[in-house]
Amino acid sequence: MTRGTIYTLLPDEKIITSCEFNGDMYEGGHYEDVVEMLVRINNEDDFKKEVVEFDNETFKYNEDNKYTEGEDVKTYYIKDGIYPDDYEYFSFRIFDYKNFFNVDKELRLKVMMDVVNYSDYEFIKNCSGDVVKLIDEEGVKIELKQAEIATFCYGSFLRVFDSTKGVEEIKKEMKENLEKINKKDN
Repeated sequence: MTRGTIYTLLPDEKIITSCEFNGDMYEGGHYEDVVEMLVRINNEDDFKKEVVEFDNETFKYNEDNKYTEGEDVKTYYIKDGIYPDDYEYFSFRIFDYKNFFNVDKELRLKVMMDVVNYSDYEFIKNCSGDVVKLIDEEGVKIELKQAEIATFCYGSFLRVFDSTKGVEEIKKEMKENLEKINKKDN
């Protein structure tokens, strides 16, 4: 079972996260759907709406489609990694991502994953308005510009997509990447 968590960096050094989706989040599974979804996200409201739609079409953690719009879903503001007693699995969490920085103001993916979820795949879109420096588990550093989407597998950087190119161009990139992976596996 390949798990994945979806993130969006927001203004004021906040990050919103989905629950962890359990199953087929790899390339050739739901990976492409998540990246396409992130292209459409530009703010917190978009994130909530798109994640609810994704869940309703796939995993259905949102029992009986209880939530049809993102604003209905519980949102928790998590401080110091402490979750409230009334925590619901299908919910949104908002963290101050500066808590995941090292002294060089690089967001340490491992620290963030230890607090949020340690998923097989991480999908991060930058909607903060700033360039955010990320460092993966292997020490690879990237600068994630506004509107860019970074993907990670087991804490290691995979690739960046520029969402300003639009869904069709990104679909083409993902198809080419998947073909390369399939050739390598054969």
